[in-house]
This record gives sequence, C-alpha cells and structure tokens, in this order.
Amino acid sequence: MSKVDRKYFKWDPKSTRLDINLGDTKEFLLREKLIEEIESEGEIDYSGRNGIPWRVSFKDESVSSIWFKRNNSFKINGTEILREIYAEIEPILESNLQSLNSEIKNIEEYKSYTDSNVLHIICRDFFVDMIAIVKKYPKIT
Repeated sequence: MSKVDRKYFKWDPKSTRLDINLGDTKEFLLREKLIEEIESEGEIDYSGRNGIPWRVSFKDESVSSIWFKRNNSFKINGTEILREIYAEIEPILESNLQSLNSEIKNIEEYKSYTDSNVLHIICRDFFVDMIAIVKKYPKIT
C-alpha cells in the first residue's frame, strides 16, 4: 500500500497560468469551450479541454474547485509540480505560496478551514500525485 501525504498552501494565482480559475462561471467556460461535460455514473461532471484540468467543480454556477491528476501539467513559475518528488519542489512552493501546514494538519482541519482558498497537494510515495485548487467559503454564523 502506498503512503499518502497531504500538503496545504494558501492559494495565490500569481505564480501560475491557468485557463480556468476559481470563480469563473460555468456559462463562460462552456461558451469559450474551456470545459466539457463528462457523464460519469449517471452524473454530469466537467473536465477541462483535453482532460486538463481533470475535474472542475461548481458551486452556485461558479468554479469552486479545480483538480489536476498526475498525467496533467501544473506549473508554478514555469516549474512542473506534478509527478515530481515533493521534497525537491517544496522550496518552489514555499517561495511562491504561504504554507498552511501548521494550521491544517489533517483532512478534518482542511474541511473546516475557511480563511483562504487552498492549494491542496496529494503525494503518493513522496511523488506529487494530485493537486486541487479549492475555494473555501466562510462559515455562516
């Protein structure tokens, strides 16, 4: 069984060039042909053009999360992050994004975190396997 680690950073889009961003509307992305509908188990999911990003999720018709799989490409300041050994790309992440690993130590804390949008990195056996950019919504009290 492979070892799974999760790393969290405050999301800042300045260091990446993405066609799809948090908050983009589903209508705009469909009209511009940046996403396509994918039927999966009777449900409609959305994927980027040519499967990059792998999945795009919506809340209230605007992008709430963007998922990249290992066969996609995800670069920070021109450096590929996916499929790389995490320890080797960690300095790039830490010099471009604020680490949240002291605030978010497990998936339960991640789920309840609402202070900022999050770059969620999932590593398998030390390699970056998946990346999610997730819009975190403030708790309504």
